Amino acid sequence: MTPVMDTELVPPPQRLVSAFDASGIEEKYFGTDSVSWWGTVGFMVIEGFTLILCMGAYFYLRKNELGWPPERTPLPDLVVPTISLATLLLKLVPISMAARKARRWDGDGVRRWLAITLAWNLVNLGMRIAEFGALRVRWDTNAYGSIVWATLFDHAYLILFDLFETAGIALVFFRHQETHRDFGAVDDDAMYTWFLVLAFIPVYVMLYWFPRWT
Repeated sequence: MTPVMDTELVPPPQRLVSAFDASGIEEKYFGTDSVSWWGTVGFMVIEGFTLILCMGAYFYLRKNELGWPPERTPLPDLVVPTISLATLLLKLVPISMAARKARRWDGDGVRRWLAITLAWNLVNLGMRIAEFGALRVRWDTNAYGSIVWATLFDHAYLILFDLFETAGIALVFFRHQETHRDFGAVDDDAMYTWFLVLAFIPVYVMLYWFPRWT
């Protein structure tokens, strides 16, 4: 006679589930608890100080000239730089959405918004290249030309750096090799983008509007 097993004594089979509780992970990989967050802040401080030095040099050179721009130097164009600023402001939308998806551990959402951000980075870089022509002065024409080129180039470097950073993060996600730290990197990239965009507003005013007020 086959013995009857007591079903109450037999444990139910274990099921493998793909979902996990991420409630405690966010604090570790986002914000001030993340090492990469502090690295991003440090880079922002360094680059922000460089822009401040360029702006200080701009106003120092201005006081040594009777006119600004100097005589026979045309005023910079406004159309291209204004469009460039607009494209930078619009870039805040996709990168902010990518960061929001990252905080929800939504890999597909991050991939979608990072792709848009990466394409928009190329637009920003193209507009910046066109913007050098909008200065309407060569870098070696006079002190004015040198400082406006140096200031714009310094911020262009930030755009280029952000392009490579976003591309590196996107590559990891597109290959489906992302880890918890990579989700935090998306959030850090969004913070850096906000710095990049907001830092250009006073530069834009200084380069393109200040000469019209003096």
